[in-house]
Amino acid sequence: MERLRSITWEKLSYGRAIPIVAWNLLRHLVRERRFLLSAVYFVLLPIYLISNSVLTAVQTGSGIALFYAHRNISFYIRTFYLSFFLGQILVVVLSADQLAGEIEQDTYALLRSKPVHDSEIVIGKFLGLVGVVSLLDLPGYLFIYFYSLVRYEAEASAYIGTVDEIIGGFLLLLLLHSIIIAFTLLFSSLFSKNLYSILSSLIFIFILSIVTDLIQGTNTDIVDNYLSIDWLAQAILPSVLYHVDPLESAPNVPLIILGILGAITGFLGLTTLVMRNKEIF
Repeated sequence: MERLRSITWEKLSYGRAIPIVAWNLLRHLVRERRFLLSAVYFVLLPIYLISNSVLTAVQTGSGIALFYAHRNISFYIRTFYLSFFLGQILVVVLSADQLAGEIEQDTYALLRSKPVHDSEIVIGKFLGLVGVVSLLDLPGYLFIYFYSLVRYEAEASAYIGTVDEIIGGFLLLLLLHSIIIAFTLLFSSLFSKNLYSILSSLIFIFILSIVTDLIQGTNTDIVDNYLSIDWLAQAILPSVLYHVDPLESAPNVPLIILGILGAITGFLGLTTLVMRNKEIF
């Protein structure tokens, strides 16, 4: 991967390096094979599956169309985009080498010789990865939603009147992917080899998935399982897509979102602290 050698850093005030780091990461990562592999899973496969699904309703109209649009989006977010099987793994593969790779290729030391703070590099990497993931999430997400509206012959008002729901659902998906990116960057900062960073991140989400399954038990509607990304999606989605069944325990959605943002901020803060105190040779 091309790194950040060619960037002119002189006379940059704090914060101005963040978009440079983010854009450089985005520009180079979208050319790599792992991005293309991820695009097959996040973009092409959902489009293929939803376009070849069986028509199950006899009735058509805006109400039916919105019902299936919300249900389909909820299903794909929970079982496809955020699934441990490949959804989370591919996000880890895209993210895990972003700091460890800089160290392994001896380019982080070059960055440190410039007037750039460690926090700018970490935030820039995070925002760049969020941009990459948004490019992967958005096409399939929009196709699933609008295909449902077209398939069930929704009126024009259904397209215009649900813009806030479309945006809200996508931002939720991106927010939950951002948690994975943030903790993967933390693991990337702990190691100086790409392989160790990727393996440790995958082991972590595997253990977390086992722990959340044990916490969840058999009652998936009542147990508040804040460690489970799937549960977080179940808890927040009904507040955005009103045709999705809410959990019986009715969690405080604004508090959950604040908690997610706090967790992301904490992961990025710890990553910056690790990188600041890391010996780079």
